[in-house]
Amino acid sequence: MSQNWIETASGKAIDFADIDNNYYDIGDIAHALGQLCRYTGHCRKFYTVAEHSVHMSRLVEPDIALFALMHDAVEAYVGDVSAPLKGLLVNYKAIEHRIADAVMLQFCGEVLDGERYRRVKIADIRILLTEAEQLMYSHGENWPLRKKFEPFDIQLACWDCVGAQCAFLHRYKELTQ
Repeated sequence: MSQNWIETASGKAIDFADIDNNYYDIGDIAHALGQLCRYTGHCRKFYTVAEHSVHMSRLVEPDIALFALMHDAVEAYVGDVSAPLKGLLVNYKAIEHRIADAVMLQFCGEVLDGERYRRVKIADIRILLTEAEQLMYSHGENWPLRKKFEPFDIQLACWDCVGAQCAFLHRYKELTQ
């Protein structure tokens, strides 16, 4: 094992230098996403990546629901780095992409790409606008994406960490059994 690893909630080691040989755990993913606040915490209420993912999975067509649930699972291992910062971190996007692909392969059986990726991305943008309206101090009023996309008509619950973790695991079981 390299010096570039983290220990997960279950005690597993994830080695960033050996991405393809890691074993990713759905319990670790649910735990971490239930602890991560969206928008690097700059929202009016604590809102987890796990809740975001569960809503996404319920708002898309059934053929991409599992991909939507898992679309931010990589953040369980690399954190929720804001999109503007990601562009400035030299190797970050490549590492994030490799882990995301490995997680998708393990839990969804294939990598998310092409038309399905586009559909998940559009849903992600629409829920971003939904979240902005309900959670951001500006309500997303000046966000350029509002000119091209409509938010979803749902009410966010802002689950606590344990509730978000449980909902994520429950949704995963629904989609895989």
